[in-house]
Amino acid sequence: MTISARNPSDVRTGGDDTAAHRSATAGPGRRRARRSPWPGVLTFLVVAWLLVFVIPAYATLDPAHARIALTPGNPFHYPLLIVHVVSGTVAMLSGCVQIWPRFRRRHPRAHRVSGRVYLAAVVVGAPALAALIFFRAENLGKEPTTVVVGFAVLTLLWAGTAVAGYAAARQRRFADHRKWMLYSFAFTLSIIWSRTAFVAALPFPRLDPRWLTENVGWFPWVLNLLIVQWWLNRTARRPVVVPAGAGDPEPAVPASQDPRS
Repeated sequence: MTISARNPSDVRTGGDDTAAHRSATAGPGRRRARRSPWPGVLTFLVVAWLLVFVIPAYATLDPAHARIALTPGNPFHYPLLIVHVVSGTVAMLSGCVQIWPRFRRRHPRAHRVSGRVYLAAVVVGAPALAALIFFRAENLGKEPTTVVVGFAVLTLLWAGTAVAGYAAARQRRFADHRKWMLYSFAFTLSIIWSRTAFVAALPFPRLDPRWLTENVGWFPWVLNLLIVQWWLNRTARRPVVVPAGAGDPEPAVPASQDPRS
């Protein structure tokens, strides 16, 4: 997963020309590519989220500190919650590593390893989330049906986009790989909005809390999906950067058909 090239001079042509190309573009007469601040911003948000919401609540492994209501008498609810929390944390941190273009270009092998770590975290976390949704569905008298359905759709999209991204990378369709993995990472980060929205609403006592409660299963990941789609449309005409050592570059495609990420 990656946020793609800043300018055409970053495009890899393959073979042994890569080193010469890098040295040629690093000369003092060349303008340095403008670095995007978004990887750093997302990393800061993820780390802040972990420090404020996750670590204090689950580091002690005490069910009394859980951020969600546990089903009474169900011995599997809290262990599955811990599995989901740990796998989601790994997915968020490894996903932050994946979106750093400089890291991807300089450490392509580490990029592939962290990508596999991300995929494994999603593959483990999605079934755990599905089980938690089942437990939540048992309490439909307390939870709106829209919340359960929204989380169920999120689970399918989260796992499906990650698997689709991995399959595209194996087939060396790197543009599709980046697109799918950015979608997947958007779903990974949706949990941040679902909690911060409630915190942000605290200073506004007149805001009807039922809207947040009834739509918490939908608006966080839909919002992130819209942001990623805006980013893809904004960068649609930028060239593809193939990680060094990833194999032969993709055939050239028209700029209008290249889903840059």
